[in-house]
Amino acid sequence: MNNEMEMLLADTHEVKINGRNIVIKKFPMLAGIRLTSKISNVVSKVVSGDEKTENFNTAINALFVNGSTDADTRAFKIFGLRVLFDLFGDDISDIVSFVISKSTTLSDEEIEEINLEDGLDLLYEIFNVNKGFFTKFSTKLKALSQEAQKEVKKKKA
Repeated sequence: MNNEMEMLLADTHEVKINGRNIVIKKFPMLAGIRLTSKISNVVSKVVSGDEKTENFNTAINALFVNGSTDADTRAFKIFGLRVLFDLFGDDISDIVSFVISKSTTLSDEEIEEINLEDGLDLLYEIFNVNKGFFTKFSTKLKALSQEAQKEVKKKKA
C-alpha cells in the first residue's frame, strides 16, 4: 500500500451496517464549522439555566462516559442520544442526518432507510472517529451551560 493510501485510511473506519460496509471518515473542516453552527442554534435553547439545561448537561456527560465494558459505554451513549432527542426532536434529527452525511458516503435516501439500532451503531462509530471534535465542542458547551446556570442563580437570589 502506498503512503497516500495509508494516510487516507488512517482517518477512516469501516463498519458493517445492515450487511453493508460503510466507511466513516473524519469531518472536513467546513463541515465541522457548519455542524458547530447547527449545534449552537440548538444549544441556545438550553443555556437559559432551566430544567432543559440540566437535562442537556446529563446528555452530554452520558455521551462522554466510558463504562467498564464496551456494552456499558454504548448504553451511556445511547442514553445521552435519547435525552437529546427528547429535548430537541426534529432539530436533533437534522443534526444527526448532517453528521452522517458528512461522515460517510451514504446518500440522503440511504440515511433515511437506516433503522434505529443500526443508526445508533453508526453514530457511535462516527463519534469515535471524530472524538477530538466532539470532546472539544462539548467542553465549550458545558462552559456555556454552567455560565447560564450561574446567571439564573444570581437572578433568583
